[in-house]
Amino acid sequence: LTSRKFWTAIAEFVTMLIIALLVVAALLRTKKPMTSDILLLSALLLACGLPLVLPQMNARSLYLAIMLGFVCAGNARRMTAVALMEFVSLCVYMKSIFNFDVVHIMILSLLAIAAAVLVLLELVLLSSYRSFQSLL
Repeated sequence: LTSRKFWTAIAEFVTMLIIALLVVAALLRTKKPMTSDILLLSALLLACGLPLVLPQMNARSLYLAIMLGFVCAGNARRMTAVALMEFVSLCVYMKSIFNFDVVHIMILSLLAIAAAVLVLLELVLLSSYRSFQSLL
């Protein structure tokens, strides 16, 4: 490892650690009871963000996110996020096994970010729906 690669890896690790701590802090600060759905979506959000900060994204780093996604895929938005993650995973496998680029890695990274944003949107909508429901 060169010095630049070492510090880049350290910065990526610290970034992921800060994001994970922010998600956990936001969950702990809510006054609403934690449901299994909220906890699963939070774990899915963290698992979706994991490949984005790894030095080289590979299909193994998406395995947890895909499995958690299938567990909590209850509507079209969640299923779209899971389908995006599965597509990214299959494209990365094609590159590593057959040395064939289906889609450029930058586009795959953007698709993985889109999947994480969909999960975040679902988590925010679920939390705001519960707070709206408590007002009624």
